Amino acid sequence: MVKILLVVVLIGILIIIHEFGHYLMAKILKVDVAVFSIGFGPSILEKKISGTLFKLSIIPLGGYVKLCEDDKDPIEYLQEKPSVYKFLISFAGPFSNILFGFILLFFTYSIVGITDLPNAPIYKISGFKKVKKGDVIIEIDGIKVRTWSDINKLLSSSKFHKIKVCRGKDTFSFYDTLSQDWSIYPCFTPVIGKVLKGSPAEKAGIKRFDIIVGIENKPIKCWFEAVDIIKKSPERPLAFKILRGKDTIKLKVIPQKVEIDGKNLGQIGVYLLLPNYKYSFFKSLEISFNKAINGLFLIARSLKNVILQKRFKEIGGPVMIGKVMVESMSWGLDKFLILFAFISLNLAFINLLPLPALDGSYIIYSIIEILFRRKISPKVLRYIQLIGLIVLFTLGLFLIFWDIFRVFFK
Repeated sequence: MVKILLVVVLIGILIIIHEFGHYLMAKILKVDVAVFSIGFGPSILEKKISGTLFKLSIIPLGGYVKLCEDDKDPIEYLQEKPSVYKFLISFAGPFSNILFGFILLFFTYSIVGITDLPNAPIYKISGFKKVKKGDVIIEIDGIKVRTWSDINKLLSSSKFHKIKVCRGKDTFSFYDTLSQDWSIYPCFTPVIGKVLKGSPAEKAGIKRFDIIVGIENKPIKCWFEAVDIIKKSPERPLAFKILRGKDTIKLKVIPQKVEIDGKNLGQIGVYLLLPNYKYSFFKSLEISFNKAINGLFLIARSLKNVILQKRFKEIGGPVMIGKVMVESMSWGLDKFLILFAFISLNLAFINLLPLPALDGSYIIYSIIEILFRRKISPKVLRYIQLIGLIVLFTLGLFLIFWDIFRVFFK
């Protein structure tokens, strides 16, 4: 319940940041703001400050700012203002969410740090011609690699690479071509970073910072050696040898059976201990900027695929967003903050769509007025806005009910 309330508060923060962008730009341009509302419909709480009525409304499907003087129609009032003002005020909301997403990413990479798989010797490899088991990859295409994520990202960019490896005491550089189904697994020391509550590992007595040194009398040096044995042993008792501090402990663990891709596999409910990486100020700026831009393009591509491939069942509403946010709280603070940043970017992108009643439509209207030097009729705008609001509320309600159905009945 506490996590659900936290999600509601966090989504509320994104809405406040969005509406505050509109509000602040309006104030800078000396445009009157009559109402600043979080939610729609009748107000639960309200207070008037400096001529603006700030209120919390009963329907939590977004928010709005009402730009007008108290006795004027909002649309007619705005049409009296320069078109460039309307453009700037409309764009300020989505821009605030983009900026907030960027700041969250920067804070995560520079202050919180990222938990990631460190670089390590190769445990298992296929689809390479020259890279071998036991190699440590140092550089790919002239770029030094720091983590295993760096390696996967660079290798996934193409099928042909210049790779520098450390092999024993020697260093080699060569060009290698990857097959279509290449795979590569590192050899990490199997140190337990997290034990899930109620898992077979917890029941057997495995604890955080334990090191798996043997299973079924077989010495274990790599994390994936242990994973391979556990996967092949669903519901079969396994004799574990654990190093805890200076003590060696023997435990019996029975992996639970889980079905993955039609196969029955074993799991014991543990995660590898991951180091935390923090980046320099300028490197964090670079990473955060690239992540934010790439995130917006990824959202655009995903929406295109949903429309062109008619994958409408994959669309999620506020309930699904809340569900994912609650789940992400167990992934680690860095993963949660990155998800929160991308939800902020997603909110910005949706509002930039040129649909009636969204910011994107007002941006388009403003550009048309600037280009043709002619104002759009307030009457036309009023009808477009009404239709847009009806469509958006209908879509919002549909997504909520669809989310509830998926979460509780599927």
